[in-house]
Amino acid sequence: MIDSQRKQLEQRISQVQWDVDMGSRSTFKVGGRAEALVKVKDQGELSSLLAWAESNGVPWAILGGGSNILVVTDRFEGMFLQLGDGFTEIRVAEKKVTTATGYVFISVGGGCRLGLLVSFCSQKALACMEWATGIPGTVGGAIRMNAGAHGSQMADIVHSVTLVAQTGQVLEVPAEDIAFGYRTTCFPRESAGQRYVIVGCTLQLASGDAEQVKGRCREYAHWRKEHQPGGAGSAGSFFKNPQDDSAGRLIEAVGLKGFQLRGAKISGKHANFIINNGDAVPQDIVELMEFIQKKVKEETGVQLEPEVHIY
Repeated sequence: MIDSQRKQLEQRISQVQWDVDMGSRSTFKVGGRAEALVKVKDQGELSSLLAWAESNGVPWAILGGGSNILVVTDRFEGMFLQLGDGFTEIRVAEKKVTTATGYVFISVGGGCRLGLLVSFCSQKALACMEWATGIPGTVGGAIRMNAGAHGSQMADIVHSVTLVAQTGQVLEVPAEDIAFGYRTTCFPRESAGQRYVIVGCTLQLASGDAEQVKGRCREYAHWRKEHQPGGAGSAGSFFKNPQDDSAGRLIEAVGLKGFQLRGAKISGKHANFIINNGDAVPQDIVELMEFIQKKVKEETGVQLEPEVHIY
């Protein structure tokens, strides 16, 4: 951004940070720097900001909970946008359904932490979100990635999604108009270059038994503790699972479980986790990713695709 654009941005948004270390915002605990990090307080401010960025040619990207990003470049020219407190509300929606269905609709802000949503559902005895126990990140990020676990995914419960387009226009898109895939989501006209920020959603959940819901949350939390590494810097599952197979199984099958490349290491507990041993630089993680892809492709014929967004 040129100086005049920087001044305009500061006049529009109260929370702007310059020359930001993105490693401190990533669960990898490593990353390059960004020209600006902007925290947007509400939908009106976001609409105005995106329209301004569109007319001024200012690049932007979204930062959710930092659990699926790695900034590799020394400096990201442009701004990362983060949704503020005005995007974190959870409430039972006004939408009504016949009691025979047992459905309950809740409205959730895109900036709400997924863990808070799971806790809310547990307290309200609402089923269908238990699988998300222990998954980091925000609700908006979970929708964008169509996050899932234990045979369930966001696509199963999304009723509609509220978006702000790059032009500032606000629109609500019903689930039937959204193309959900495995760890991917495509909204209307995105394939033609349209860009959106997910600011909220309405979820369709089921009335459940409070103790059963809490019990399933405990079971999934225990499963994660037993099967996935904790404490180390990582982005969770690094690669998408190929159809009818597991990325972790393939990586282990080619003998890479526990393999280390400088400061980046494949977890010895779960082979689909790349972890920062404490002194990794972004390029270590990228080179390890590429090495895994090459090895798995050569020995199994499968091309692994990362879940992590790399900038």
